[in-house]
Amino acid sequence: MVDLNNGMNFFEVVNLCKVLGDLTRFCIADLLKSRDMYTYEIQQELDIYDEDIKLKTLSRHLRIMEQEGLVHSTTNWTHKKYSLNREKIKQFAEYFKKEPQSEQNPQETRPSKYSGLAI
Repeated sequence: MVDLNNGMNFFEVVNLCKVLGDLTRFCIADLLKSRDMYTYEIQQELDIYDEDIKLKTLSRHLRIMEQEGLVHSTTNWTHKKYSLNREKIKQFAEYFKKEPQSEQNPQETRPSKYSGLAI
């Protein structure tokens, strides 16, 4: 399933929804929409939501977000600074703005897009 417009395809959108479906990761993305932040800054801000978030847990969430391409990181000595991948967010939003495509190929029916998914 290739999108020739360099946008996100269905499964990329589903994966991003899974990543953002976690409250902590959603809060991290929400924090990073205003400015880039170091790990310790994110941890301090998240204390508002979860007083007991450990650095190891936060690092795992950030690693998942980075693997999905939702955030980028740069290292300054021993500190990592994270930024939100605004292009990925834009592609995510654009996916839902797309007009439905007409049935060009009769064998490519809508339910086939969802085959194999555990719903």
